Amino acid sequence: MLVLLLMLVMLVFTIDRDRRTITTDLPLDGFSFGRSPAVTLLVDKSGVVFWNNAGPYALPQLSSELHRYVNTTKDPNVIIRGTSSAVWTDFVQVLDVVRAENIKKVSIVTQPGVAP
Repeated sequence: MLVLLLMLVMLVFTIDRDRRTITTDLPLDGFSFGRSPAVTLLVDKSGVVFWNNAGPYALPQLSSELHRYVNTTKDPNVIIRGTSSAVWTDFVQVLDVVRAENIKKVSIVTQPGVAP
């Protein structure tokens, strides 16, 4: 009797499987649906800043580049990363430059022990 009941339950679940699916239209990642690609700023141990792996940039040059980015991008967002040996004060100076440009979407990425 128990075997028949189990077979019936399995039959119910396998026959109606296509009707129980829910189709969704979710974004594939956090930057889909019209968002501008983020700019990644990397601060290394000597305080040098790289913009999407290009550079190095001094802070005044970084400020002018960010200003141009803000004026040409609809939805500016910045990711700030530091190498594992980056000095905290250099990191904060870069954050201050980003904030001075009034960029609202700022992410700080930390990965202890990982240096690119």
